[in-house]
Amino acid sequence: MGKVAGKGTEDKSTGLRDKLGADIFGLGDVSIAMIQQLIPLGLMMFREVLNEEVERLTGERYVRGDGIDLSRWGSNPGSITLAGQRLKIQVPRVRNKRDRKEVKLESYQALSGRDTFDETVFKQMIHGVSTRDYKKAVDLMPEAFGVSKSAVSEGFKRESVKKLKELLERDLKEDDIVAFLVDGKYLEDTQILVVLGVLSDGTKKVLGFSETNTENTVACKELLKDLVRRGMSTDVPRLAVVDGAKGLNAAIKEVFGNNAIIQRCQNTAMSVA
Repeated sequence: MGKVAGKGTEDKSTGLRDKLGADIFGLGDVSIAMIQQLIPLGLMMFREVLNEEVERLTGERYVRGDGIDLSRWGSNPGSITLAGQRLKIQVPRVRNKRDRKEVKLESYQALSGRDTFDETVFKQMIHGVSTRDYKKAVDLMPEAFGVSKSAVSEGFKRESVKKLKELLERDLKEDDIVAFLVDGKYLEDTQILVVLGVLSDGTKKVLGFSETNTENTVACKELLKDLVRRGMSTDVPRLAVVDGAKGLNAAIKEVFGNNAIIQRCQNTAMSVA
């Protein structure tokens, strides 16, 4: 069971509503949060690609390579751009043993020179996540992040499937969730229902996905019940922001009762005013 509500928790949630209202969620917050949630896997993949090139140039680590003129030479801090964000990454170094000059990694030059993010393929990847087809999502990840499929090993894919499952089915008991947004997003021809949570420190996390045809009560209720099964307490008062769809309101009330302080998203309200 999650954390039990007390007056302090209720004051905190209500205070959050009074202070920030629906502005706690910006127009692009759900899409941004989905990207940020998967960035660690993207960085893992980039490291895999860099290390694969290093091994191809220098040979297997700790194995003497007669006739190989190149060797590992530590690493330097570097950065890449992914979905408009500049991310830090440690870049392995290689040098030529004959002239002692550094050999530039072609893969790093390609990744660091431009933003390789493909939003269209990323949407297909999110579709795989929403249906819990993690293998499909991982198979699409290289293309979504601008990396050749042949550069990613089967071992990395298996590890990524495991980590993606852990990330998106994680226990929520320890997350101090004070507010959440339920929103429907169209990815290609499919609608995805997304729950985005806000922790007490302001951190935003995607709590769950679900593929659905409409923003109806049944689909939303099943998604929220899954969050409860994963440890999100129904005893804690929280701000719940929705786009005004009656089905979402009904589902939230049915699962969280009076502890859900429902407020319509101001961005949606302004767009239909």
